[in-house]
Amino acid sequence: MDEARRLRAAEQAAQEREGRQWFDRGVEAERSGKTGAARVYYQMAAPRLTGELKDRALARLVSLR
Repeated sequence: MDEARRLRAAEQAAQEREGRQWFDRGVEAERSGKTGAARVYYQMAAPRLTGELKDRALARLVSLR
């Protein structure tokens, strides 16, 4: 059981890191005026994130529509 928990925690951490990378790309795209690309990046980020950062990604999506 401990091994399974450790593996799941590692998977979740990797997923969160990936979500953060997508979110950061969205921020950069938005700053560059590429709102279409930013929307795609935020859409990629949101399912991978949790907590406040997920809320921020979803809020950015709403504001870009």
